Formats: sequence, structure tokens, C-alpha cells
Amino acid sequence: MMNIKQHICRGVILSLVFVFQFACDAPHKNPLDPQNPDALWSELRGSARMAGSPAAFVADVTVIWNGERVTHSDAQGAYVFERLRPVDGWLHYFKNGFRPDSVFIAWGGRKRVEQDILLRPLPTLQGHVKTMRVPPQPIADVKVTWGPEQQFVYTDAQGFYRFENLDSKPGQLLFEKDGYRSAVEDIEWSTGSVITTNVFLNANPTLDSLLLYSVVEHHYGPRIVEQMIVRAYIQDAEGDINAVSIECSPLDIDEELLYNVQHKRFERSFSVNDL
Repeated sequence: MMNIKQHICRGVILSLVFVFQFACDAPHKNPLDPQNPDALWSELRGSARMAGSPAAFVADVTVIWNGERVTHSDAQGAYVFERLRPVDGWLHYFKNGFRPDSVFIAWGGRKRVEQDILLRPLPTLQGHVKTMRVPPQPIADVKVTWGPEQQFVYTDAQGFYRFENLDSKPGQLLFEKDGYRSAVEDIEWSTGSVITTNVFLNANPTLDSLLLYSVVEHHYGPRIVEQMIVRAYIQDAEGDINAVSIECSPLDIDEELLYNVQHKRFERSFSVNDL
């Protein structure tokens, strides 16, 4: 009895396999099926990638077929037009930050065409601006000017700046912010369309206080010692001050102050002869 049931089950399974294979090999008769040679409609699909290596997918590309049908690429860069009449025409591609592109489609009797595109990024300048002191911290509201076109932007809270849709010609980037020393970067365009330039700004030293006073010492006898003393307290975030000097033309003074490590100040004493 069991053998009869097993034979019946095997026969049913083989019949299903034959039906499945027959169904897969069946001719495409649906008039909407693009694989049907007599189909009324055709299908156009493809993907958008970024030119270069690696060729990453580009999402949200506007794709226009013959100025009539519009679609957008998905997260994998794929796009598709269905139910098209196979009339030769143009595909146009648009995406902010990329050069517009187009390609002519000749159907040649085909019912399905796949057309991929490589989009080239427009020249872009970007980067971060941070403090020179360690650890570097982002600097917001830095004015960044692109010289050739006199365009400017301001860095965001993360110190990031970006210029898009530029002409790829050499120039300079100027970085300016109150309280910091300005910086200039020379830009030379190469084969790449995106240049990343990170800049570290040096904070300007700030004068906390300046003491300028005279001292008169009377000793026994006619000897009197007179001095002028200068003391400057200066803050510097990077601690890289090379020199501090005092200049006074009426007194004919142009001298460098000495750093007092113990009191963390710049100072100097001048005698009458020095003056």
C-alpha cells in the first residue's frame, strides 16, 4: 500500500515539474510584456553612477525621456520607464552637483533597452576649519572666499564649508575670522572634480593687561636710581608667541620684552641711560 502511495506522490511531483517548465518556456503573448515581440509597449531602464572609482550609485537623479516622461533614480541609482512606444529619442539626466548629460536611444526593433549613465561631479571645494591648538576644535562663522569668482560662504557649527558648481580654474581660498590670523590656500585643479582642503587657524594673542610705571630709588648720598618698568600679561591659545616688543618713538625705545616664566608675563626694565 505504501509503495502505491509513493508512486502516486512521485507522479504528481513530476507532473508539477513538467507543468512548471512548460510554463517557464511558454511564449510571451501578453501585449504589455516587453519581452513579447509583438508587444505594443516597450521598457527603458538603467542606472546612474558617479564617474570615477569607485563608481558609486547616484540617487534622486532626474531622468527625462524625450521631454515627456520624468522619473527619478532610487537609492541604488536605478530608474525605469514602462509602457513606452519604441520611438527613437533622447534621455536627459539632471542632478545638483553634477554635469547634466544626455544619450540618444535608438530602439532598433527592441522592446527593452537598458541604458546606464556615468555622471561627472561639478567642480567642488570643501573642507573643515579648526583651531591650531591641540586638540583641534571646529571654528564656526569663518568667512571663506573663493578668489576667482569672489564667492564666499561661512563655516557651520562643525567648521564645514562647501562651494559647488565652480569653474575649474586655479585660484586662492581666503579664510578670515575676528580673533584669528587669516590663512590663504592655493588651489590647483587636477583630474578630480572635488578638492578637500582642511585649514587650521592660529588664534591671535590677546593683551590682558599692560603695566607701565616708574621707580625712583633714593640711596644714601646723592645717588638716585630711576627706572621705567614694563609688564605685559598676554593670553595665547597655542602658546607659540615668538617675541613681544615695546616701541616708543619719543623715548627712542624699540626693545624686546623678556618672558618671566615664574609669573608668566613679558617684562623689562629701562634705566635713564636706556631712554
